[in-house]
Amino acid sequence: AKNGATHQERSGKLLSSARMKPEGADDLARTWQELQARRDQLKTDRKLAGLALGLVRELGNTTVHRDVLREVAEAWTSDWALTVTAASMLVEQAGRRGMDEPPISEDGPAFWAASSLEQALEALSESDRTNPDIAGNLNAMLGNALRMCGPNRDEAAREAFTRAVELDPERGEWWYDAGLLDKGRGRFDDGFSANELARMHMGSERPVLWNLAICATALGKAEEAVEAWAELGVEARIDRGRDMPYVADLPPLLLRVLSRTPDTDSTSQLPDKAVGFELVWVAPLSPCHGVVQSPTFRDAPIDYGDLVLWDGAPVAAHETKEQGTVPVFPLLEILRHGGERRLPFVAFEREPNALDGLEAELPEGVRVFIQQERVHHGCAACAAGEPHEHHDTLADAPDAPSSLVRGKVILAPTQALDEFRDTWEAALAVRPASVAIPALYELLKDTKRAGQEHQAWRGIEGKALRQKAPS
Repeated sequence: AKNGATHQERSGKLLSSARMKPEGADDLARTWQELQARRDQLKTDRKLAGLALGLVRELGNTTVHRDVLREVAEAWTSDWALTVTAASMLVEQAGRRGMDEPPISEDGPAFWAASSLEQALEALSESDRTNPDIAGNLNAMLGNALRMCGPNRDEAAREAFTRAVELDPERGEWWYDAGLLDKGRGRFDDGFSANELARMHMGSERPVLWNLAICATALGKAEEAVEAWAELGVEARIDRGRDMPYVADLPPLLLRVLSRTPDTDSTSQLPDKAVGFELVWVAPLSPCHGVVQSPTFRDAPIDYGDLVLWDGAPVAAHETKEQGTVPVFPLLEILRHGGERRLPFVAFEREPNALDGLEAELPEGVRVFIQQERVHHGCAACAAGEPHEHHDTLADAPDAPSSLVRGKVILAPTQALDEFRDTWEAALAVRPASVAIPALYELLKDTKRAGQEHQAWRGIEGKALRQKAPS
C-alpha cells in the first residue's frame, strides 16, 4: 500500500532518533530484548510503539512478535497511522496460512487486526472519514484482514473494500485486493472486473495478470486468459475443442483439497470427521487449470478425471522420490466433473504384494490405484521457516495395518461393466487376497452381491484391526 513505505520510513527515523541503529542480527536481538524490558510502556509511549513496529519489520515479522503487534494495534486505535502499520504486519502473518486453510480460531492475527482497524475507523474525525489516505487505507486493510478471517466475515470484507474504492476509485491496489477476495470466494465475474480496474490504474503487473488469467479461465473467457498469459510471457493458445486456454508441455503438479475420513473407513487413525488436506496429481492444461490424474481416497469434492482450477501461489511443498520438491497449489474451483466411474475397494493381502500387476490383467484403459497416504496438514510455521516439531503426513504414523490395502479402480465411461466384472473376478481368483468392491455390483444393479461386498468390506477391515491389535 502507498502508506506502507511512509510508515516504515517513520519507524526508521524513530530507530535513528533513539540512537538504536543495529547493524547485525545480534544487535537486533539485543535491541528486541531491551524493548521487551520496556514492554509496559508500549501502550503509552508513541515513539516506543513506532520503534517496536520498525524493529519487528527488521526482525522479519515472525510469530515471536505477534503479541507486541497485537498490543500496539489495540492500544493505538486513536492513531490511525500506528494502527494501519501494526495491522498490516498482523495481516502479513495471517497471509502465511494457506488461502485454502479454514481459520480454526478467532484468536489470531487476522481477527486482532480487524478488531483494531474497526475501532480506529470509529475513532476518526468527520474530516478523516472522507480522507482516502486515512479512511481509505484503514478500510482497505480492514478488507484484507476480514478476508483472512474466513467466509463468515465475507460480506463485511466486501463492504470495507467498497468504502475504500469509493473514497478513491483510482487506487489500483485496492481494486486488486478486492479482486483477491472475490477470486478466493469463487465470484470470478467480480474478481475479473476488479482486476481489470486494477490493471487500468496499476498497469500490467504480474499479480494482476495472474488473477485476470485465473478468473478468465474460470469464466470460460479463453481469449482474455490467453492475452493475460501472453503478457506474462507464457505461450498460450485457445483449445478450440474445449474453448479454453492451453499451454503445452507443462509438468505435472500437486494440488491439495480438504477431505474427511469416509464413513466406510473404520481403521483410520484420525478422529471421526477429521479434516485434512489430501494431495492429488494434476496434468496442467494451463498454469491454473488441468485434469486430476490420481484419485482421492477420502471424502473429497474432486476425484480422478475432474477438470479443476487452482490458485497461482503455492501453499506448501511436498517431497517426492521421483521429482524432488514439488510445489503444492490450492484448489479454487471444480470446472467440470469427469465422466469416469471411480470404484473404491479394500483388500486383505494374505501374502505381501498380492495385488501387484493387477491392472495389466484388466481391460485396456482400466486404471488401478493403490492408496499411498498423502494427507497433508498445512503448517504456517513450516511456511515461515520457524523451528517446530510435527508429523507432516499420516505415513509417519506407526503401526499401520500392513496387510490392509485400499485402492480405487477407474473405468472409462464406455467400459462395459460386465466385461470388467468378469476379468476382475478372474484376476482375483488366483491371488492370495480377499477383496471387496461393492460399487461395481451396485452399478450392475446386483443388489444381493453388493450387500455381500459391503459385508466383506467390514470383515476385511475387522480382520486388519485384529491383526494390528496387541496380543
